[in-house]
Amino acid sequence: MKEVDALGKDYNHNYLRSEYNQALQAAQMAAKWQNFEKNKDFINLQYRTANDERVRASHRILHGTTLPVDDPFWKQYTPPNGWGCRCTVVAVLKDDYPVQDSHGSIAKAESCFKTPKEKMFKENLAEKKRLFPSKHPYLPKGCGECEFKKLIFESEKAICKACRKIDAASAKWSSDVTKQHFHNLIQKDEHQKWTINNGPVKEITVTRSNLDLLVWKPHKYYFAKNMAIYYLKRLLQDKSKAVYLGNTPDAKGIKARGHTDVTIWHYYKMKFLNGYSYIVIKEYNGEFIVHQIQDEDHFNEDKIKNKV
Repeated sequence: MKEVDALGKDYNHNYLRSEYNQALQAAQMAAKWQNFEKNKDFINLQYRTANDERVRASHRILHGTTLPVDDPFWKQYTPPNGWGCRCTVVAVLKDDYPVQDSHGSIAKAESCFKTPKEKMFKENLAEKKRLFPSKHPYLPKGCGECEFKKLIFESEKAICKACRKIDAASAKWSSDVTKQHFHNLIQKDEHQKWTINNGPVKEITVTRSNLDLLVWKPHKYYFAKNMAIYYLKRLLQDKSKAVYLGNTPDAKGIKARGHTDVTIWHYYKMKFLNGYSYIVIKEYNGEFIVHQIQDEDHFNEDKIKNKV
């Protein structure tokens, strides 16, 4: 029983306390970092420890290190620099303290941070807006470098069971919500006209079946794509969000399989998570219909014949 109590104290109290302190320190530093970036033309950053007997020797040697905000040193040694680290970084006016040599400061830090646990913290969590290091042992190998939205929405990145389940659940939920939204908005056989006035496309024709098909079509980020369809009318009406790129007429004598009626393809580019996606609209006999939303991995802007 004593052994169980001892384990409980380690895992249920000490470990949780360490992680709580780490999350708190990282969050506070991330908030400070936003101000550092805004004022970097006027300030330098200075490394400071708690300056008491509990400070680790490897951290004490960095006390007083003063360098510009953009210096490479901060990419690896912005606190917290380990479990229970109480160090911080403060802004100082450029004229108040002499600046150290960057290479010398990095070499000094590297000579002190040698163990795997110490090396695990060699990244600027504040700049990345993260609470825990990317090589935290809780994360499956590879997940640490995965951006949150990609971790959820990109199947290729969903390498653990939890991520795959979240990916599938978010895709299904967004699909169901989007379909239900348009089923409430559009009658079964109704052809609605949406005024767009963006580029040459003044109006698009939408039907329930057409929008259902858009939801079904593949995309790198299913959840975000379905949400874009949900707000499709607003997106297309906003020229700053859906930027018209140009059009491509069907090549004479060459008909794409399944699209023999299409006369002109129109393309719109929109910011999408950390990249771009493309809204493809087909024109036939003066009628415009949204054909697909493609991710940037499957779209080549060079194929556009008539660019604006």
